[in-house]
Amino acid sequence: MRARLRPVLAVALPLLFSGRVAAAADPPAPAADAAPPSDPPAAPVRWYGWQTLAVDAGAALFFAGARATEGGVGSALFVPGFLLYIGGAPAVHGFHHRDGALVADLALRIALPIAGAFLGAAGARCDEATDLPGLCREAAGARGAMGGMTMAAAIDALGLSWERRTVPATARGPAWSPTVALGPHGMSAGIGGAF
Repeated sequence: MRARLRPVLAVALPLLFSGRVAAAADPPAPAADAAPPSDPPAAPVRWYGWQTLAVDAGAALFFAGARATEGGVGSALFVPGFLLYIGGAPAVHGFHHRDGALVADLALRIALPIAGAFLGAAGARCDEATDLPGLCREAAGARGAMGGMTMAAAIDALGLSWERRTVPATARGPAWSPTVALGPHGMSAGIGGAF
């Protein structure tokens, strides 16, 4: 019986082991219902809120100067401070090509001070007998507006001032392209690239 098994084992064992070695070397085929490969990693995120805060600090300096001075000089300082507050930080978003953040920031910078002014004036506890008529509510409304402006600047810097950075084409690997130039005295052709 052994004599009959020897030729069968001599052929079967190498085939058996060669199949196992090949199967171990090859990666398994993906199942039909397997999940597709994941998306490439997201681009890194960068915070540029310090730029909006710097613009808001400039506006605050104008407001402080307007508060410290009286009369025409105070008004002359208030107007550029107000324009810098309304348009400065949204312009920073525009320079970063983030139109959605620009519109959202502009809406916040208009809505929050108005809401703060109404809430401040409505919540003021004024004694009409001792305070000048309306002056107490005006002061409380102004404090509420300043609170709304501060909230808008904080939301802008901490929530809206984030951008995804794209990887430059040269960092992705070598690239080349054909070039053709036509001039009054002839034509030139070549290949340009970045490596």
